[in-house]
This record gives sequence, C-alpha cells and structure tokens, in this order.
Amino acid sequence: MKLTKEQLENNLKSIEMFRDLLPDWIGAWNSDGYNLDYSEESLKDIDDILLSKYEIYKSGEFDFCNTILLIYGLYIIKVIENNYECGVMSVDVVDGDLKYKWRNIEMFPYSWCINRVKNGETDSVFLKYQVSTQILSKIEIECS
Repeated sequence: MKLTKEQLENNLKSIEMFRDLLPDWIGAWNSDGYNLDYSEESLKDIDDILLSKYEIYKSGEFDFCNTILLIYGLYIIKVIENNYECGVMSVDVVDGDLKYKWRNIEMFPYSWCINRVKNGETDSVFLKYQVSTQILSKIEIECS
C-alpha cells in the first residue's frame, strides 16, 4: 500500500510538481464543498475527505492511488509551513516513508493519510497535527 523507497525518492525529485498540483486539487476539493485554505481548521476537511474513502476501502472497492494520498500529505505539510515555518522533507531510510522533520520532531503526513483511509475515525489527521504542534509549542515555551 505504501510507496516503495524508490518510488518515494522519485517522487521527492518531482516534489515541486506535486506541490504545483496543490492549487488544482484544492480547487476540486473546494468545488465539492470543502474549505481548504491552508488553515489548521482545514485539516478537519482533509479528515472528512479521507474518511469518505474509508467506507469504500472497507467494502474492498477502494484502489489506493498513492500519488493522490501523497498530495493530501503535501497539503498537510503546506498547512504547517503556512502556519509556522518550513521543515525538511525526506525519505525514511528504514521503510521508505515520506518524512517531514519540523523543528525537532519527525512527522509522517503521507502515512497519516493512508492510516485514515485504512482505519477510519480512529486515525485522525487533524488530531495528529494538533498533538504534534502542541508538543512543539510546549517545548519552545520550556526552552525560552
């Protein structure tokens, strides 16, 4: 289900292309009634979009399109960058997953998206984002 390490490395080489596709995807998602504006709250809409795929996945009829799930992951990264600052994207050498290091924490937004589709309500992208950003905010306050 995950992209292979080689596929992710190839995708990282083309990451600007995928980022360039975000406005088109956002336009399509927004025309379906979502409000994706790179705000933290918009991750609730990403949760809803991915949750709608869960029912299809559960029925056995969902064919994962890894590139689309990667674009959802890139949207999450863009939310972080728009609301905080940029991190560093890379490929995890252990399992080939897309990794995003922001401040001093590693996040896996692509896996978050896959897990939301596979596990439904129990795997919220918005909740993982909140936990990650709250932990880092506490670290900054304690270090200041």
